[in-house]
Amino acid sequence: MTGLDDISFAGSGASLMQQVYKLGLFLKDIPGADVVAAHFDWDSEAVSGSDEIMVQRHLNHDDPSIWFYSVDEIPGYTFVRAPLIESVSVELLATMKGERAPDVRYWRWVAPRSTETAGQSDPPNLKIGFIVIGYRTEAMITQLTSAPWQMSRDDDKPAH
Repeated sequence: MTGLDDISFAGSGASLMQQVYKLGLFLKDIPGADVVAAHFDWDSEAVSGSDEIMVQRHLNHDDPSIWFYSVDEIPGYTFVRAPLIESVSVELLATMKGERAPDVRYWRWVAPRSTETAGQSDPPNLKIGFIVIGYRTEAMITQLTSAPWQMSRDDDKPAH
């Protein structure tokens, strides 16, 4: 692998974290968004940031290499999460018992399939740190719907 290939690979891995960072910058300037953010280690222990955000790690008792995370709900908040190193991770969602669709509130990160262990149906989790950003959903909606670039529903022309 050449140096240029290394740069391209590293750049692609930074895309999600860049998007989360840009979202955080956007949100912090919205009145009433009350942004909270925290850094967690792979074991869901808080490393730094807001103590308002609590992450749970749900163990699979049949296989200790598999677990899911969830963020404790805070009324009125939406949470966004991102692994600290995106280029080595794939997010999988949990489907709860009795449900047919995955639930975005429960997730885990695994390595790309190319590192799969032969004979293992579910890939093991990655031990990877992550961040969680929370914001008041209503404040964001208010900001977006009052923006000057908002389109009119009647004629698809900018609202004035």
